[in-house]
Amino acid sequence: MGEITKKIVDGHVEGSAIKSYCNECGADRNHTILKSIRIYVSEVVAREMINDNLCEHTVDGSNEYLTLQCMGCEDISFMREHWFSEDEHDPYYGTVLHHKFYPPRSNNLLNGDKLDSVPINLKGIYSEVVDCFNNSSFILCAVGLRTLIEGICSEQGVDGGNVFHKNDEGETKPVRSSNLDGKIEGLHEKGILTKNHAEILNTHRFLGNEAVHQLRAPHKNELETAINILEHLIDSLYVIPQKGIALKEMMTKRKKTN
Repeated sequence: MGEITKKIVDGHVEGSAIKSYCNECGADRNHTILKSIRIYVSEVVAREMINDNLCEHTVDGSNEYLTLQCMGCEDISFMREHWFSEDEHDPYYGTVLHHKFYPPRSNNLLNGDKLDSVPINLKGIYSEVVDCFNNSSFILCAVGLRTLIEGICSEQGVDGGNVFHKNDEGETKPVRSSNLDGKIEGLHEKGILTKNHAEILNTHRFLGNEAVHQLRAPHKNELETAINILEHLIDSLYVIPQKGIALKEMMTKRKKTN
């Protein structure tokens, strides 16, 4: 570990404006910089003599913390802007600036409040899955997806189903299984899922298996797709039937008043 230097340096000008997404407005808005502090850090990693001059080789970076106020709704938020000399550089723009907002900007997040008609236990699991996704906890998110599938099976009263395995003679035969793959097939056997939906759920199961047993984080895009598919599945199992009941009640009520 070499000599480390930290110092406060000039950052964004307080009172100036930057454009950023505003959660309250739901769109990009200009924000006034109310307060800004930038801390520059440098570490000497090597020294050498070049032409009788002592030269130092350093790694450098900075963190800038900004308090922002939306010029539209006047909502207050915070931003951290940082860079590091050893990060990958853009061939055109040089040093890449990274930004992190608090609260996180919702234009890059999933909305965890869209499944109001589902059973409360599934709603809780789903909300935690979305929270893990939004906080970049991708291994936990994948595990949560697997748990959500388990919850759907439990809610539908399915404790197993037939899965197909090859025996020693190479013949493929059905075997009753109470593992998750069997439960998913059980959903299909009860007519709750189509065969295609069962195959999709098994894909999600493998995502969770890799996360648990291999500590392998799925890619963000894979998880987002998996969550979206599960949302549609839960929608078809719980939300649409509830809407159908509500529609029938409205039509019955209208007929009585006519």
